[in-house]
Amino acid sequence: MADFSEVYFRQKLDAAAHKVKQILDNTRNPVFASDVPHRYEDKFFLAEMVVKLGLASVVQTLGVLGLTEEQLKALVAWSQSRSVSLRLKAEEKCSFVKEVTRDVDSGSRVETKGGLGGLGVSLTTKVVTKITEYIWRFEGQYEIVAVRGVGSSAEDVQVIKSRKYAQELVSATKHNPRSESNVYPSSDVNITWLVRLLDAKHAVQFSIDREDSKCRTPRRNAQMDGVLEGVSMLISWCWSAEQFFTNSLFPVWRDHGLNVSDGMGSCGVFVPVLPLFDEGGGGERAIAGEGGGEGGDAMVIEGAGSVRLGASTVDALLSEQVRSLRERLAAVEGMFPRPEELKVISCAEGKILVCLRHVRDVCDQLQTCADYVEHMLRKQLVAAVGRELTAADFSAYARFHNRRLFRAEFGPRPFCYAVRRTAQHSPEGHISIEEGVGDGSMSEPIVTIASHAVPGAGAVPMRMEVNAATSVTFGGDRYLHAWLRHSFSGERGAEAFLGAQARQFSSFIMLVGTIKSATEFEAKYGVIVKDKDDFRIPLDVETIPTPKEFRDAIESLSPEQQNFARAFRGMQLASTLFAVLVVQIKPQLERLLRLPSESLTKEIRLTQDLTELFIKYQIPADLLTCGAIVESGSDAAGDDGRKLEEVKGHVRAMRELIAGSKEKELADAKKTAAHSVLRSVADRGMLPTAAAASFGGFDDLLCGAPPSQEMCFSFSNAPMMASGGAPLPKGFAGFGGGRRCAPPPPPPPHAPVMAMMAAAAAPPPPSFKAAPPPPPPVAPGLLQGGSLSNYSSPAASLDQKASQLAGELSEEAASVDYTRLPAEMDRKFEKLDVGNALRPTILKAGEAWTLRAQPSLLAPP
Repeated sequence: MADFSEVYFRQKLDAAAHKVKQILDNTRNPVFASDVPHRYEDKFFLAEMVVKLGLASVVQTLGVLGLTEEQLKALVAWSQSRSVSLRLKAEEKCSFVKEVTRDVDSGSRVETKGGLGGLGVSLTTKVVTKITEYIWRFEGQYEIVAVRGVGSSAEDVQVIKSRKYAQELVSATKHNPRSESNVYPSSDVNITWLVRLLDAKHAVQFSIDREDSKCRTPRRNAQMDGVLEGVSMLISWCWSAEQFFTNSLFPVWRDHGLNVSDGMGSCGVFVPVLPLFDEGGGGERAIAGEGGGEGGDAMVIEGAGSVRLGASTVDALLSEQVRSLRERLAAVEGMFPRPEELKVISCAEGKILVCLRHVRDVCDQLQTCADYVEHMLRKQLVAAVGRELTAADFSAYARFHNRRLFRAEFGPRPFCYAVRRTAQHSPEGHISIEEGVGDGSMSEPIVTIASHAVPGAGAVPMRMEVNAATSVTFGGDRYLHAWLRHSFSGERGAEAFLGAQARQFSSFIMLVGTIKSATEFEAKYGVIVKDKDDFRIPLDVETIPTPKEFRDAIESLSPEQQNFARAFRGMQLASTLFAVLVVQIKPQLERLLRLPSESLTKEIRLTQDLTELFIKYQIPADLLTCGAIVESGSDAAGDDGRKLEEVKGHVRAMRELIAGSKEKELADAKKTAAHSVLRSVADRGMLPTAAAASFGGFDDLLCGAPPSQEMCFSFSNAPMMASGGAPLPKGFAGFGGGRRCAPPPPPPPHAPVMAMMAAAAAPPPPSFKAAPPPPPPVAPGLLQGGSLSNYSSPAASLDQKASQLAGELSEEAASVDYTRLPAEMDRKFEKLDVGNALRPTILKAGEAWTLRAQPSLLAPP
């Protein structure tokens, strides 16, 4: 259907349409079905008509080939209990006859003239070649028969066409030009489906069951699928039979001089399979019911207003097909030898090839007409809608009608949620799962059916392992979503992605993973979203077989294989639980540092400093927590402002400590760089020995020992030159420039002279600053400082309180095991999904993540 071309189809059938107008009388006006107004049931009639015309043409062609009425009656009787097939079988043998030797005159003459005793003499010579030839007798026979079952007995075989042939072959060597004896493999095609459609009068009775639940369109139904499958096998059998004649039998007679390719073609034979309606209104139309098969209650009338071709028109088309076929076969008789001559190529083979090729033309036309009906239906639907629909359009269609089908409190909602403390607080960002439309427009959040569980109403604490030694217990609101994703067969569907955006001076943690059990969340990826960060995480969509497909696939497996398949499907269904966990940072910081609730809401600078200390420098929480752990009740009576100021003091002291450490590291790095430069200069012998002796060596200088005289070093932009004008190695700077210093002592006579040359264009020397250490990974303490964490810092009592709180919640609320939902839904879909169209889908985070960030307030994003 995807390869159907209406333009090519119309060009191919234009000549046939003109032929139809010649066949019918002037009161009829046959036109293509798409060019005349009609109703939907007329398309069913059109599909049934082209099948009847095609199969009737095949039966008539077999009759012209040699199938008699009595034989056809026997085939119909056979089809009631056994299969019926067409079979081509052939055998041949080649035997040696004699050896013949003959002389062949080359045709050239040589005349020699001379004289003897006054008499003239003339001598003529010629060249004669002696040739030995070997004569072979090639003989064989073929049969086209109809067989019942496997054709084990003579009663199970009806011969349609057979012929024996013999040919004398000549070879130059005594080597058999063919096989001494050869029996070709039988070529069979099952035509039981065709014979069963014939009634007692051998007319084709075909109808489409409109009431069948699997009947989708006039083309897409079980009856049409069965016919087209049989037609496809018949085309293959005809092509195989043609290959036997053209490639195996005919090459035996090499110098026949016959026009086999054109003389045995089916050109000019009328193919009556045409998707036509009668615009003149002289046909018939079913005006009540659907007319689905024999015994249907459809009322059929003839007369004005009907577009269907009547029975008389169909008979006229079939009659023209037989007439043109017989006319073509008569022409073949005059172009090839008679069968009685026993030649390998005769008019008998020509008739067989014409019939086989005509059957192929009819069957090919039948397939194309069936696709034309489906194409016409699709084209009209596109015209009604205005454009071709995509999966995104169907999703929009479903969202529109869901608003009418569901109440507001139960209807599907967009998957887009604000990250905030409470409804009274401003959002710090939001997360969403969006789906691209594919037509260049903006993506939209997917629509899901959600169930909301609040703390104390069925939601119990869950655990998450950060590493082998640390686990986190968390609570909060939970949402269970069900997403119905639409896609057409053969199409990939729209791209989906998980998005997370944060506002300026706001941050939160987003973790992506799966649900392992009723109380365990397995995090696979995590990210901190802050300060206008915009994350886009692509979601890879993978579907697994439907419940019915899975059941049918494992039906014939062994018990062990079935158990393994069920266990593996259970793992796949569990993977459909795609989970996202959002952790707000400010509330966790307040609990971790034992600050009052909402005390960090307006402390933007303090929050940023704390985040940097925890993430970048991995500072333990004990160094920043205010006061000691206060037992129940006494902490609430304390001064909230004092606690906040105490934490600020801890942060200020920690930053001063870090700044001092940085300055010390920088000074040490400078000393190390200078030490490396001086040692390299001394190793090359380019530093005066007197200068080296005057300050007591490099180690004393760098270790703080007093030099023998005041001497200072400064780096300049001028390169240092050794004797002879050669520059020092790259990276060394010369002495001089900068602040005034005491000149170095004069070098001894044997020491090299050091010269200074100014170079304005010389590049600046490299800086000897130590590289900053790489940022450490995210500190787990930030996430573990929540209200339900078993992290032991800052004190063991916090872990005890979290465990106690988790136990209390688990006693109050019943556990909801989300991992059981996919299997339960799978069982329900097996019963309720009549169309077998719902496939469980696995969501996974893709690899190519996208981050759109703003490095500073004044910088563009």
